[in-house]
Amino acid sequence: MTMNQGPGCPDIFKLTPDEFSKPWAISVDGLFVCLKPDKWSDNSIHLLTTTQADHVKAHGGKLYEWHVVQRVVHNTVCFGFRNAYSGKWLGVNENGDVTCTASELSDWETWRTAGYINRDGMKFFYLSVLFKGNDRYLIQAQAGDELPFLKLADSDEPDPAYMVLFPPLFV
Repeated sequence: MTMNQGPGCPDIFKLTPDEFSKPWAISVDGLFVCLKPDKWSDNSIHLLTTTQADHVKAHGGKLYEWHVVQRVVHNTVCFGFRNAYSGKWLGVNENGDVTCTASELSDWETWRTAGYINRDGMKFFYLSVLFKGNDRYLIQAQAGDELPFLKLADSDEPDPAYMVLFPPLFV
């Protein structure tokens, strides 16, 4: 997962405490990260199109709103993403599934910077999460007719997804 620092996207490393306290919408590969109950869990994370996100917004909205928290771990700037509706943290479970179930920000909910690249004049920061002793990137997955979702890559050399933050007001 990467942070897109392009036009219209805030530089997450320069957010003020007041800006950190506001909710954000997260877009991954052009789709919105949303807490959406499904047949597996009430805390499943899915990726929605703009039209689907607008439908969610019209029915309460907070399922796709996230609060960003910054902290330093071993001299590395890290980020946590807490859902505005559930109050739970975006992270991974013991199976490597991306969920939103944690009540506290710990290792499996702390996203680390893992380098960056410049693409099309924009800076993309890759983020990873510690899983069973290894940093793993997020990738987008599709399960048949189900909504697309996020999962951890099986190796440390995937084509990671990229992430953009938007004020929910503009989604």
